[in-house]
Amino acid sequence: MSAFVALAGRVVTCDPARSSSDEPLGTLTDAGMWVEHGLIRLVAGRAELLQAAAGAPVVVDAPGCVLTPGLCDAHTHAAFVGSRHDEYVQRMAGASYEDLARRGGGIVASMKAIRAATQAELAQTLAQRLARMGQLGV
Repeated sequence: MSAFVALAGRVVTCDPARSSSDEPLGTLTDAGMWVEHGLIRLVAGRAELLQAAAGAPVVVDAPGCVLTPGLCDAHTHAAFVGSRHDEYVQRMAGASYEDLARRGGGIVASMKAIRAATQAELAQTLAQRLARMGQLGV
């Protein structure tokens, strides 16, 4: 398929100038994207998009969902337990990854938390996390 249209109830453009309200994500309502030859050609409201992409099939029309054109999700391991939010605060304050590792943080902290968890805890946490990610459009 060389061209298609995907529509959603909300489209997050990550361009604050595109927002119709005072929010930083540039969210459009009842909008979508037109993709042609593997490139996003247009992100716009439904009417404008369908007019511009006349003839391209609508492959997704999901009014209850979120579309994030061009999103490259961060490298994430969804199966983890615990939190390293305290390390994030330290990094923001100038601590290096090596500083955190010397204090038992970093990947070693994640490894210890995984090893201490039961398989049931891991499965439950993973199921909850994946459900939440799905609700957010990931």
